[in-house]
Amino acid sequence: VDNDGFLSFDELWSKDQVSSPRSEVPEDAAMRMFKKLDEDGSGKIDVKELLRWESGHVNDHDVMERFMQLADTNGDQHVTVEELQAAHGKGENHAKKHFEQMAEHNEL
Repeated sequence: VDNDGFLSFDELWSKDQVSSPRSEVPEDAAMRMFKKLDEDGSGKIDVKELLRWESGHVNDHDVMERFMQLADTNGDQHVTVEELQAAHGKGENHAKKHFEQMAEHNEL
């Protein structure tokens, strides 16, 4: 750690860091995640970029894209109620929790 106020890939994924997720994630996947977090392409993560990681919303876009591929069976970039219901039964997908939270929040 060089105390510059930013985290490099090695600092974020260091085996020496107590809270490092490195042991749970293959290095190539970790690098892809780091590049997603590094929005400005500086090669380091600032506090704003790190907050995306800590919020748990880093993968939301990817999760929703995969869900759309699964649910949008006619390819029109819209999901009907029927498609949504059919996708619900197509195994586990991470988007399911987002829809459940939206439904709960909006009392649907």
